[in-house]
Amino acid sequence: MQAPKDSQASDAFPAQAKRGRGRPRTGKAMTHAERQKRYRDKQRALSVMSASKMISAAGTGEFDELLERIAGLEQAVIACEARVMRAHEVIEKLEHELAEEKCFHVMDVRSLESERAEVSRLRRQAWDLQSTRKEPKNMSRDEK
Repeated sequence: MQAPKDSQASDAFPAQAKRGRGRPRTGKAMTHAERQKRYRDKQRALSVMSASKMISAAGTGEFDELLERIAGLEQAVIACEARVMRAHEVIEKLEHELAEEKCFHVMDVRSLESERAEVSRLRRQAWDLQSTRKEPKNMSRDEK
């Protein structure tokens, strides 16, 4: 320990800067964006390497078989698309027929409603005629 008034001792031991808390800085720290970019680049490189390994491991014979299988599947897809198009045409035709049938049924319903109204009107007229007919008041129920 040095005395506060001893100037020679302070010259012999220069004052050192107090070290901060935590891990010392290196000056080469990466930002989060830089770390994320490095990670994505690494993942991309790994996927390209694994894909190239798969192709080389498959060999040309298996690769040719896969190409033939893909061609067959493409033909199957084309056939399915044609079937779907035909099905859509049938659906459109049936929808058109259904619309026509619906139109006829609507006309039938309207005619039935008008007939029902006519029957109701005739029943009221019959009821009115029956109620206006005078019955003798002195007759009992048994005599009727």
